[in-house]
Amino acid sequence: MAKIGIYGGTFNPPHFGHVNLAKNAIKALELDKLLIIPTALPPHKSADESVEQSERLEMTRIAFEEVKDAVVSDIELRRGGISYTIDTLNEIKRLVGPEDKLYLLMGSDMFNMIEKWRQFKDIFKLCTIAVFERENGDTKLSEYVLYIKEKYNADIVFIEAPVIEMSSENIRTMLRCGCNMGHVLPYKLAQYIADKNVYLPELEVMLSEVLSRKRFLHSVSVRDESIKLARIYNVDIAKAALAGLLHDITKEKTYDEQLQLCKEFGIILSTVEKNAPKLLHAKTGAYYIREKLGIDDEDIFAAVYYHTTGRAGMSPLEEVIFLADFIEPLRDFDGVDSIRQYAYTDLNKAIVTACDISIDEVRNNNMTVHENTLSARAYYAGRNNML
Repeated sequence: MAKIGIYGGTFNPPHFGHVNLAKNAIKALELDKLLIIPTALPPHKSADESVEQSERLEMTRIAFEEVKDAVVSDIELRRGGISYTIDTLNEIKRLVGPEDKLYLLMGSDMFNMIEKWRQFKDIFKLCTIAVFERENGDTKLSEYVLYIKEKYNADIVFIEAPVIEMSSENIRTMLRCGCNMGHVLPYKLAQYIADKNVYLPELEVMLSEVLSRKRFLHSVSVRDESIKLARIYNVDIAKAALAGLLHDITKEKTYDEQLQLCKEFGIILSTVEKNAPKLLHAKTGAYYIREKLGIDDEDIFAAVYYHTTGRAGMSPLEEVIFLADFIEPLRDFDGVDSIRQYAYTDLNKAIVTACDISIDEVRNNNMTVHENTLSARAYYAGRNNML
């Protein structure tokens, strides 16, 4: 009797999380073979069809090539259509020996939807369900497993496995922003993706075409700094990468072009903003990203909208973009080193220092300070007992 594991997914792209889960499953279940099966069309979520199925298959082969006893199968890709697990299990059952035992691997999020799967009761008859469990366990998951066992006489086991807190969707987003993702992708796979331009850094290419070289390099530098700060302050890294890269997308448009965008997007300007053209790109940029690029995310919108002035009570993402724009490595002005020093250890003090420098610059130019900057300064000084 052979013990055969089945591990399916879109694998777009496969990453260290997938590879590590596969290794843990092989060891924990003492599998003779683990079938890694890229899905054709997932039934429970919309498919990202920007990458060819053949490309996903090749990436999966590269990612798992060094995992002993793992075999990548194109069974679902060859079958085509929606990849229902029951169809795959029936097909595998016909190919293996009558005494061979099948283990269907899945994460807790998928298991929690098991009663919505097609012919799920028949799935229980064909295999043992192996659920990946976080190290500290999950009471609700354990209760649901017990319920499924008792109600359907299902055979279910847990596999304790470390979880990498980054989704394939976030990895794709960052690859398309031109980010280096070698820390979450197997080395050979990262090289393959770069060489083949599987996830063309389309946003980076587009930005290079609408900005001057200097402004483009600043935007890339803000993206990288945003990612660095996002890791420190537990902010969504993909959103930080997107907002950081695109924050200045309308920066180099003329004043008349900015006003035209304000009219197009229905942006109402205050007197201060009308007299300070450099403030307009934050507002027009936020709307441009949403209306023209189709990135309809309120967190990213707000981060770009307030990245120049700041505001009281910024979201963690807004704080990251606000600071990253100030301290990215290409910046060189009096006081920047102080902001950099605080940015990694005392976020409130960093924001207050950045606001002070901005306020002094505006006043030295005999201009009116934006009320959002003043309120941001007061808010973060109060949080840090600096009033």
